[in-house]
Amino acid sequence: MKKTQINTVIQLGCQPNTVHMLTVVISHPLFNGFQRHINIRLFDCMKDLCAYMQTQLVSYLQRENLANLVKQAQCLSLHCHDCDFYSDLYNSSTDMIFLCCSEDCKQTPPN
Repeated sequence: MKKTQINTVIQLGCQPNTVHMLTVVISHPLFNGFQRHINIRLFDCMKDLCAYMQTQLVSYLQRENLANLVKQAQCLSLHCHDCDFYSDLYNSSTDMIFLCCSEDCKQTPPN
């Protein structure tokens, strides 16, 4: 376990192996409904969770050989409006959160 994970565990008062599963869903015109069931305690912040979901989406699209959609997915800027602090998710009774993208992909995606 990384030092940052241990510090987060101590600060939140939870055990390192504690599981807190949530369904994380992307809300976007092209990728609406893409979801993964995730143990949110594996991440330190919302930025890390968003990056993980983007990686999962890109990997899925690559496996399906959807090159044009891969380019769109690579330049998403995902964020969440459901909570102010990542630790709010630990105490929440919700079992689903939505990630949205602040703007359409207008930049050239990375290669």
